[in-house]
Amino acid sequence: MSERVPAEFDDFLAEPHNAILCIPRAAEEGADQDAPHATPVWFDYSGGRFRISITRRRVKYRLLQEAPRVTLVIDDAPTYRTVVVSGPAEILDDDDSLLDLRARLYAKYRRDFGESGQQEAQLLRSLREEGRVVVAITPEQVLSWAGG
Repeated sequence: MSERVPAEFDDFLAEPHNAILCIPRAAEEGADQDAPHATPVWFDYSGGRFRISITRRRVKYRLLQEAPRVTLVIDDAPTYRTVVVSGPAEILDDDDSLLDLRARLYAKYRRDFGESGQQEAQLLRSLREEGRVVVAITPEQVLSWAGG
């Protein structure tokens, strides 16, 4: 059952913070099984789900194939605001999901996305060449706090 991030954190999650994606390493051969694979990622939060983009060539992708559960940590030390969510991760591999997420991430993190259909087609080709997919995370557990 999904859990909603408290509405008072919507503005915080709309700001361009990095999230730390944590994935269990149980499936990664030779890895320290006690330590999760953790890496910074850009994220979008909308419709009650978090979305990130990864490539098929990365350890993250292989680990998600084996154990599709993650934890995301979004933290802003100067303002003492933190959101930690855990839940199942679903890999989305369709063109609409890729383009929508890329547009949202570029807008959020202040990147130029371009406007013409030709640029969109070039972008999609580039995303496909990179082996990009979208990972949608549905929060089942949410921890959040603000203040000092």
